[in-house]
Amino acid sequence: MSQTLRKVPIKSLKQGPIRHQTLSKALLTRIQQIYSAIGPYCGCPDLETWADGFRRDTHPENEVDLWESTSRAFTQFTQIRSLSPQAYREVFKTLVMGMTCDAETIMKHLLSLNHISPHEARDLIRIQARIYDEIRWDRLTAN
Repeated sequence: MSQTLRKVPIKSLKQGPIRHQTLSKALLTRIQQIYSAIGPYCGCPDLETWADGFRRDTHPENEVDLWESTSRAFTQFTQIRSLSPQAYREVFKTLVMGMTCDAETIMKHLLSLNHISPHEARDLIRIQARIYDEIRWDRLTAN
């Protein structure tokens, strides 16, 4: 069965229900660390709203793994560079695209960058993937 992608107005999207009334202290600590690193760039007004999104996820641990890899890659990349505010936004957008988009869309994005190079962006996505694999491996082997 083939799926068709369609654009919908963002205002028509609705939040899903709260699936987890509480999250573990360890998970909340990770969520806070993620928000501390990328909060200014994620469009979420505060930590409570950010955490609320994970309560709505069917598998919040998996989502935290994804966002933790994003925040760690963001921090690793930005710590060793002097970047403009626009470059920070491009780094964040590149990482989000790296975890949500197909290769063709990512390639188009890489060619549209103005504040980081396509080569840097490609390396950034590779860093994110490596960190994600490490996080998942650590979680799977800890049990």
